[in-house]
Amino acid sequence: MTIKKSLSGVRTRRDLLKGASILGGGALAMPFLSRLAFAEPVELNMLAWYGHAEPDVVAEFEAANNVKFKPKYYTGGDNMLGLIAQSPPGTFDVILSDAEYVQQLNAAGYIEKLDPADYPFDEFFPEFQHFPGHWQGDDLYSVITRFGFLGVAYNTEAITEKEASTYNVFWTEKLKGKVGHFDWHLPNLGQISLLTGNASPYDIDAAAWSAVQNKTKSLRPQIGGFFDYGGTFSSLQNGQMLA
Repeated sequence: MTIKKSLSGVRTRRDLLKGASILGGGALAMPFLSRLAFAEPVELNMLAWYGHAEPDVVAEFEAANNVKFKPKYYTGGDNMLGLIAQSPPGTFDVILSDAEYVQQLNAAGYIEKLDPADYPFDEFFPEFQHFPGHWQGDDLYSVITRFGFLGVAYNTEAITEKEASTYNVFWTEKLKGKVGHFDWHLPNLGQISLLTGNASPYDIDAAAWSAVQNKTKSLRPQIGGFFDYGGTFSSLQNGQMLA
């Protein structure tokens, strides 16, 4: 693997990653930054969900640490794993992954252990300080950047807020052939699992899983297409899909 060096002659991409908080929600002080101030930015290869290497996300960090992110975007954890497996070791310096894939990355030897002291965990909510899956015992392998909820995106000219307040909206007659399916199984099956009465949507028995599969299959006549991250938004914007 070829590592690009800064003009100071000794700092590499990996040195920068060890000296700064890439995934911890803010840059940490780096003692060698003054030596890099007039050097060419160090290029960091980042594998991430769409949008996470855009200026509104990384520009402040790039300016503070004299680096430039070169992103490779993916949709879905399976796609991410495939891209890593097909790439030479060391291709990516930073991986932005969903939490449920961190242990798979670790087991495959794709990621390196992190130093918890490099990250301001005392500023995190307690439930995120030792987030399940990001740690293996007391060893840290990933740091949470954000969390959120996946709901129903819909065309407000076709569907009311009240109608969209339940996942059952996907089965309404006016949405036949107009439901866009995000091409990633976890959020989609999670929604259906919640709809079928599973309070813990991913922790279910065989009978509940069978019910989820049957309910999902019943949605097929409503589906107008399967889309990646960008396609989901564009299909709603151009009216091809309504939800």
